[in-house]
Amino acid sequence: MVVPHSYYICNTITQEHVILPTLPPQLITDHVGLHGFGYDSDTDTYKVIRIYPTSSISSAEVCTLGLGKWRRIEDVPSFRNYSPVCEFVNGSLHWLTFDKNHNMVIVSFNLSTEKFGIIPSPHVANTNIRSIGVLEDCPRIVSLTYNRDLINDGIISDHDFIMELWVMKNYGVQESWTKEYVFANAIPTLFFLL
Repeated sequence: MVVPHSYYICNTITQEHVILPTLPPQLITDHVGLHGFGYDSDTDTYKVIRIYPTSSISSAEVCTLGLGKWRRIEDVPSFRNYSPVCEFVNGSLHWLTFDKNHNMVIVSFNLSTEKFGIIPSPHVANTNIRSIGVLEDCPRIVSLTYNRDLINDGIISDHDFIMELWVMKNYGVQESWTKEYVFANAIPTLFFLL
């Protein structure tokens, strides 16, 4: 049975599932926001967060599995939703978003402190950041870009893309973004495969 306005956490290996508490009426909205799920190593618990980003006032609620209720989170930064993809790095969930000044940033939510943070994206002129991910060898944030200037200047056609893979070597340190790879004549859909 499907319960309206409920969240389901499913373990596909054991085929077990948990139905999270129904949202209180004041928290129910038709607006689709961002969601995340992760492990809090400090309390040995799993948490689900839902965020409703706007350019003026954003709101968020978190549910700790086993406690049976949603709690409102304070001090949610204002941002606009860009990508629903959520990555877990260094005990925090991350989403690629736009800030109130229309800059591409990465919004983080620390599962232990339940605080939000903003991680600036790499300073790369005239590019469009497309996705974030995690490298398997260690927790790092990955940002893929393609350079529209090369297309606009006629150096490559609209069917050819130059993609750059940027890695944040030191978590949270803006200056540690490093260009690791450049892919010439890349297929645009590669952005969504990483």
